[in-house]
Amino acid sequence: MREGGQRMRFGTFSYNQSRPWVPERQAFEELLEQIKLTERLGFDEAWFAEHHHSDYGMLSSPNLIIAALAQRTQHAFTIAPSQPPERPLTVLRHRASE
Repeated sequence: MREGGQRMRFGTFSYNQSRPWVPERQAFEELLEQIKLTERLGFDEAWFAEHHHSDYGMLSSPNLIIAALAQRTQHAFTIAPSQPPERPLTVLRHRASE
């Protein structure tokens, strides 16, 4: 416990690097399973790197993974993108269409 009765929170960071030799569907299923495992191990948070317009990243919008994980996790598990949105209106449009 930290001073004041708060405990330190632990999380994971997923880089989401593309692996050309692994089918994309398999890569996403592995990512979902990895985050489910971190929840079972007692981690508090999961963070995701966003890669826009790059060949090495397979996750241009963490909202889709966050939505998929919301159906698969059991407790209040904080799932967040690694960076604040650069374009708030774009984020609002995405969320409005969910």
